[in-house]
Amino acid sequence: MNAAALRETLRFCEPHLAGARRVLDVGAGRGELVQALRGRGYEAIGVDKDEGTDFLDFAGGPFAPAGVLIADEFDVDAPDEATARYWLRIKGREGDALREWRHHHAHHGVLASGRAMREAIAARFTLREERTAPYLYRYLPDEVDDDRVFLEETRLIAAGSLRPVGLRLLASR
Repeated sequence: MNAAALRETLRFCEPHLAGARRVLDVGAGRGELVQALRGRGYEAIGVDKDEGTDFLDFAGGPFAPAGVLIADEFDVDAPDEATARYWLRIKGREGDALREWRHHHAHHGVLASGRAMREAIAARFTLREERTAPYLYRYLPDEVDDDRVFLEETRLIAAGSLRPVGLRLLASR
């Protein structure tokens, strides 16, 4: 997670953490958010599908009952052609954008669909908040000016030129 992504994720979730002790970060990646939350005094747990862990297994385990679930992910089904083309451009590539997007994300499986994420979480938790958000800037290497790309992506989404790919879900028991 680059610096802009961490900042924006914290900005989204911190207002919802009042009174919570435990936080489950779904799709934790390298654990940057987990570390930031631990630094703020939370018992943060991170799970990622790459570890072969079913995050919903935590519902009755170390997460329950006084925790907040954060899913700050992407919806694999969200991009249209223009959005996929923008994604390829910021990666410095050209090609059949939607085909490339689908091929690149094929290994993410069914839970990469926003609808599937919502349904899986809502089946065991109370969904407290859902937002779409910029996400494509997260594909940049850490050394790239991610703030500039984040602001550009935000502007293009607001103008209707891009679809938001990011999906932020907050849930509790």
